[in-house]
Amino acid sequence: MKKLKIVLFTLIPFLGLLLLQSACSTFSLKKEVQTQPVLPAFDVSTMDQSIKPGDDFYLYVNGNWIKNNPVPEDRVSIGAFRDVYDMNQNMIETLLQNAAQDLKAHPSSVKGQTGAYFYSGMDSLKIHSLGLEPLIKTQTQVIKTDSPEDIVKTLSWYHRHFISPGFNISFYEDPKNTELVIVHIGQSGLGLPEREYYVGTSERLEEIRNEYVSFLAQIFMAMNYDKIRSTEAAFNVMAIETRLAKASMNIVDRRDPQKTYHKMTLDSLKTLIPNMNWDIYLKGLGLDYSGYYNVHQPEFLKEFNTMLTDVSSQAWYDYFAWNLNDRTAHYLPDSVNELHFNFFSRYLSGQQKMEPRLKRVLNNSNWVLGDMLAQVYVETYFPPEAKNKMTELTANLKTALQHRIEKAEWMTEETRQKALSKLSTMRIKIGYPDKWEDYSGLKLTRDDYFGNYLSILEYNFNIEKKKAGNAPDPEEWFMPAHVVNAYYSPLGNEVVFPAGILLPPFFNLNADDPVNYGGIGVVIGHEMTHGFDDHGRQYDENGILNDWWTDKDGEQFEARAKKLVEQYNQYVVIDTFRINGNLTLGENIADLGGVNVAFDALQLAKKNKKYRNIDGFTPDQRFFLGFAQIWRTNMKDETLIRRVMEDEHSPAHFRVIGPLENVDAFYQAFNIQPGDKMYRPQHERIVIW
Repeated sequence: MKKLKIVLFTLIPFLGLLLLQSACSTFSLKKEVQTQPVLPAFDVSTMDQSIKPGDDFYLYVNGNWIKNNPVPEDRVSIGAFRDVYDMNQNMIETLLQNAAQDLKAHPSSVKGQTGAYFYSGMDSLKIHSLGLEPLIKTQTQVIKTDSPEDIVKTLSWYHRHFISPGFNISFYEDPKNTELVIVHIGQSGLGLPEREYYVGTSERLEEIRNEYVSFLAQIFMAMNYDKIRSTEAAFNVMAIETRLAKASMNIVDRRDPQKTYHKMTLDSLKTLIPNMNWDIYLKGLGLDYSGYYNVHQPEFLKEFNTMLTDVSSQAWYDYFAWNLNDRTAHYLPDSVNELHFNFFSRYLSGQQKMEPRLKRVLNNSNWVLGDMLAQVYVETYFPPEAKNKMTELTANLKTALQHRIEKAEWMTEETRQKALSKLSTMRIKIGYPDKWEDYSGLKLTRDDYFGNYLSILEYNFNIEKKKAGNAPDPEEWFMPAHVVNAYYSPLGNEVVFPAGILLPPFFNLNADDPVNYGGIGVVIGHEMTHGFDDHGRQYDENGILNDWWTDKDGEQFEARAKKLVEQYNQYVVIDTFRINGNLTLGENIADLGGVNVAFDALQLAKKNKKYRNIDGFTPDQRFFLGFAQIWRTNMKDETLIRRVMEDEHSPAHFRVIGPLENVDAFYQAFNIQPGDKMYRPQHERIVIW
């Protein structure tokens, strides 16, 4: 399991780990490994051609699919990403089922480790027979809160397992010296998804806070607190989290890397937080580090410092107990799992029914097993021809972006040359890393799901902490190779496309090029453009946080970005909930750039290859059809509202119509005219890259 750098930009928000119901503890017979399925490049039956493409291209392409695919009770959303995710999960299930039944695999081998983890997760009889014993035993051994020193010792145990009450700790490059990995300290410690849930004044948020306290009381009762103590503990947790939330930086400001950079020595940290014994904390982490720190939110830590002495010992105990329960709920019996599901999934997100244990264990395996699972996945499923095709696509995309930068009329030559230099040094990683993390020292057993999880967390922390004070490894990946996603890292100036996303409809070896350029091509262009969005543009070719723009170019960029903010602010998603154009700006710039760059790359490809019309659509039209189909989504209203509040990505509908309203080639391909709802006059169309 990799801990993602805070500064990574991903294509989609991560699919949450659902805390769902249990099934039987037996396995099916050993499954045959299957190849990737053969699917059509584009299925015209998904379209609603009663809708004009210029009125709503998203519904024109996906309307029939949306009508015919309601969200099942055990999901909060379905769509192209979920289809690929499910396809991937079926492939991973085969690998894990077979690994779990291979009793001859060496315990320290990746097959032995993945098999042990999966077996322990599927053994519901064992999990239920243990009850809350693993939780209570750990809680009793670990949580001590009689003094600030005890609290710090407890805190270090949690952080050593990448559980982050109070604040979080991570290890990656100094944004202003990317040749050095340093220690980062940032705000954390909230049980609800985001700061706004605690400080917002809407009727819905007030209701959520009341429901959250009731839920916490139920959790504590399940942990053998009596009714009075459960209520008291719930209010204790809510009070602590509310104070942390009020001191937290808001979600928009956190996007600004300048606002989250505060270089400090250890002595400075001790001065900032005098009530915390940093020597005890670092010793508890086993962290031998003499370098400097980046404190992302000093004001938050000042409040945490005050809370160390004026929050009661009992309240801290309750808070730590809740954090352990919250992080490990999936590894406990259904009595706890169902409480979490009822609040976070059913109430907050609208999911009415839990998936079976098999699906839950697979969901958790994706990130928890990390490189262990990725190695087996790549060996089995990722064909060399897929990597070769992706290499060709990325080369064309990079050339197309180069041409767009060269032709950007608003840039001065000085800044243009620096932008081109950044693009030329941008690294592309495809499929999987050249070397894997070494997990041979990790001990997992087939009868301790709870313990296996904590062991993996601590093992990963020990891997991460060794990086502090050293040069970063340029070959390291920050996302497992089997995951359905992609990312851009400004610190490494690199884009990464894991093998997991290289499946239809994003990437289809059997598809015509226009559809692939509209799918994975746009994904590639999206990630490349992140290097030049409102956040990524602040990092130079070496990944250093450095203002390499002239004042004039910076002003020109901001003026165009402001127009994009205003465009997206106008989109009403549901009821009174609108897109936050400032929050989603980076992703919206990348979406717009991704479409423009991928379309230009297709035109480059057309010089060397002739494409035919298919299903009555021209190659250029099929590009846009391929683009729109990757965002087809049906989502529960509750989840949609959460996405608007929490997510830096615009909802799927607007990831299609938002960019296309500004793309001249779209107007030409589908003859978009004045009077069409998506029509914007030429002078109002926004062009950044």
